[in-house]
Amino acid sequence: MKKIIYRTFIVILSILIVSVIYLSTIGIETTRFNSQISKYAKNIKNGLDIDLKKIKIFLNLTNLSLSAKTVGTKIKYKKKIIEINNIKTQISLNSLIKKEFLLKNLEISTKSLEINNLISFVRTFQKTPELFLLEKLVKNGYIIADIKLDFDSNGKIKKNYEIKGFVKDAKLGAISQFNLKKLNFSYNYKKDNLVFNDVFFLLNDLNFFSNKIDVTKQENEFLVSGNIENKKIDLSQNSLDLFKKYFFSDFGIQKIKFTSKNDFTFIFNKKLNFKNLKIDSKVLIDELEFLNQLKLKKFFPQIGEKITFLNNNLKIAYKKNELSVQGEGDIAFQNQKDYISYNLIKNKDLLDFETSLKIKNNPFSIKILNYEK
Repeated sequence: MKKIIYRTFIVILSILIVSVIYLSTIGIETTRFNSQISKYAKNIKNGLDIDLKKIKIFLNLTNLSLSAKTVGTKIKYKKKIIEINNIKTQISLNSLIKKEFLLKNLEISTKSLEINNLISFVRTFQKTPELFLLEKLVKNGYIIADIKLDFDSNGKIKKNYEIKGFVKDAKLGAISQFNLKKLNFSYNYKKDNLVFNDVFFLLNDLNFFSNKIDVTKQENEFLVSGNIENKKIDLSQNSLDLFKKYFFSDFGIQKIKFTSKNDFTFIFNKKLNFKNLKIDSKVLIDELEFLNQLKLKKFFPQIGEKITFLNNNLKIAYKKNELSVQGEGDIAFQNQKDYISYNLIKNKDLLDFETSLKIKNNPFSIKILNYEK
């Protein structure tokens, strides 16, 4: 009798160990939890439906739960359909023992989708300002999203949800004066904060990139901070005309080649009204050519029709209608190059300009003093 009990115990224990190992490593496929998961979808938003296939279940001994995963799923809401790559969740073993069904979380990974379709779909049940911003700004691209939701004991979504992923070949549609396209970046959204990383884009067919742009909600406004850089740019006539219109209208710019690193901050509201723009830039001017509008022939006998700055290092700061430019480098307006340093401050309509010019091998004349070099 003891041998029978012992053997029975060994058999049961072996079956239990094999079952645990099998469930922990290989798992089983079932449709048993489909209806319960669909109920959670309806708790998120009435009318939201998940078209589930068989779910693969794994045993997770570390936190006494079942890990569930399904692939090839569709999420439906008001005739809108989102193609899902996979859905993962954790089911509490304790809740199953109590004949309850409690999801700890839900992780949704999408396929590559048209960006407007996904953002408008998510906004049907999460109308956050940050998602509104994305929907308004980003157009005509593709997006991959990983969405992570945590649930409380009542099956409601906690506010610590997270959305992250990638955007490819998008177009920015909020700034009509500038053509911004081929926009690629990764993003991470958490409550009241949206971060863009590794941003690459074409602005009027000119290449720019940014390591990071941060958007943080502050009451009814958004604080944006970040950086934008560019390698050497040689502005074409069309691009030059656009930049001259907004930045160099009074200078007669003819040609510009430059690289730059720019840090910026500004604030905007839901109506896309901007304020408190602040920019700090480091710029290397390889070549800047503009028409000579200075009547200095009597001082510089060989002065030409154009003035060219070469290899100038600039520090530029802009804040509350005040522009500050500090720079130094070579300047060519006669036969030979000279050296110049300068400091310009423009506050609304007031302009303060200081400069120092070192003349090397060019003629210089002050007739009133009977001086000539």
